[in-house]
Amino acid sequence: MPRQFRKTRKFIPLPITDLNRAPQKGADSNLHRYKKTRKRRRFVGGYKEIIIAPSRTFDLQQINIINKNIIYSITINGCIYYFLGQNKKYLLVLINDEYYMLKLDESHKDIDMTLLEDIKQQLPINDVRTKRSLIKYLRRIDILYFKYDVCHKNLDLRPAQAKVLELTGILQTKCPNLSLHLDYIYNMHPPNNRFAIRVRNPYLLILCLYNEHGCISSISINFEDESINIDSVTDSNFEGKKYNKLLRSVVILISVLLPVHISRIISVAINPISAYLLITYFGGIIPPPDIVPDNIEFFTFLQESHITITPETDYKELFKEFEKTNREFELVVYIELTPENIANAEVKFQTILDEILCD
Repeated sequence: MPRQFRKTRKFIPLPITDLNRAPQKGADSNLHRYKKTRKRRRFVGGYKEIIIAPSRTFDLQQINIINKNIIYSITINGCIYYFLGQNKKYLLVLINDEYYMLKLDESHKDIDMTLLEDIKQQLPINDVRTKRSLIKYLRRIDILYFKYDVCHKNLDLRPAQAKVLELTGILQTKCPNLSLHLDYIYNMHPPNNRFAIRVRNPYLLILCLYNEHGCISSISINFEDESINIDSVTDSNFEGKKYNKLLRSVVILISVLLPVHISRIISVAINPISAYLLITYFGGIIPPPDIVPDNIEFFTFLQESHITITPETDYKELFKEFEKTNREFELVVYIELTPENIANAEVKFQTILDEILCD
């Protein structure tokens, strides 16, 4: 028996005057009014319908631009979500078991009806991500599928940001063109809206070093149990100026000021120099493979080479020898947030200031 399709109704936009007169209770009240009205356009899909909605229905806004990629906010069920536009024109989102199509910019032309007819036949009941071929197809025709999860709750960064501001004041006594910044990616505004890293997650917490060109060196901060995993990147044009070294001392100092219990910092060193600095400058240790299985190659190397690590070990030479036995150097290093290591980071910050180059 052929599938029955509901007759498409003519779309009539909601008058602005009606929205202004209605009680304003945020984006959810707009959604409530919008769902009650019959003045909307629906396209019946294989399992679901696609509702064409104006961006104001979910308070869809452009809030930032990072590396020429627009960051948007959207309010769904009282929660504000952030996502990267990826240079697409339309947004497909599943909200309360209904598929909605919105323009990422109201200046874009209406989406082609033929495309919608094609899309609606392929939509699954729950999550478009279960159909990878459909995701790729949507991207090719400038449609971004957004799947939201739990509502993100920001940490109170103010104590850590106050420390960062204090350290910036010290830094600028030598380099007035440099400044330190700590925030979530979506809320950061470096010069030229430029980051050295490729931004994939607008919720990423990041410590940045700015100059007039942008965020030229950064450490991303990810939380896991009672640990912080850090990953560092420096713009290739500014390598060798000790910026990453400076940021590592800062991240140790602010870790104890974050509103979560952190006992250690975890860093993956991908070259001998990084491993050497983490251990000799910041009190890092290399956990054995029963704690960190990824370190098994290093400890196997020690055993086969009959090497015992002592306080007199020359780590720079040791790591060079280890690198010769592996195509890819990699070591997981722990920095325990002991009072000694924190006090040492304060001293090292001052020491590194004498080493860095301002431009």
